[in-house]
Amino acid sequence: MQFDKSADPFITGAEFSPSLKARIIGANTAATARIDYLEEIARGKNVLHIGFTDHQESIEAKIPIDQWLHARLIKAATRVLGVDINADAVAYCRDMLGISDIHVHDIIADAALPEIRDTQWDIAILGEILEHVPNPVAFLAALREKYGANIGHLVVTVPNAFFLENFAMARKDVEFINTDHRYWFTPFTLAKVAHDAGWRLDSFHYVDWPGVRGIKGWLQRRHPMLRETLIGLLAP
Repeated sequence: MQFDKSADPFITGAEFSPSLKARIIGANTAATARIDYLEEIARGKNVLHIGFTDHQESIEAKIPIDQWLHARLIKAATRVLGVDINADAVAYCRDMLGISDIHVHDIIADAALPEIRDTQWDIAILGEILEHVPNPVAFLAALREKYGANIGHLVVTVPNAFFLENFAMARKDVEFINTDHRYWFTPFTLAKVAHDAGWRLDSFHYVDWPGVRGIKGWLQRRHPMLRETLIGLLAP
């Protein structure tokens, strides 16, 4: 899916509208399940996985059911380099899981990491990170400044503001949210954030977590914009 070219001047800020109806073209071609889509897009590629660890207890729970993303990427890709700011989780992955191609690294605060800078990465995956950082523009700008020349496409997954569950909760006067999240995203707001950081949103897709069934699953398959997660493919 993409925006019609008529949205470009509004994304760049060359034009302004207080009530733009941004036209989306193209079908949602992504797999329904988020992890399946990310695994498939990584297949046979050199992959940089930023924020790869997850919480230790989540890793332990996900590995037996084959739902830990980093392990799935390792199986599919030619090479996967993982970086994360959580030193304890990185040590756990190295010492307990035997994963060696990983580093503790802060994209904003640390100097460029040679292991990233000296390799060309077909894709870099930034999964469920952008909504947690205080300043997503600064984060993406630092990533582009240090490694933009090394990355073919940046694959960003963020919470979808149009998620069906949000509407259901709003009818009950409730906000259902991860309390460490600072943002919800739409394709347009993701495109604006990306542009301000020096990236370009090439295309986007909507995906779910595995196992969505019943009426909810039917609605989200029929109307992809109601799915839980928005994935953007950004070019530097």
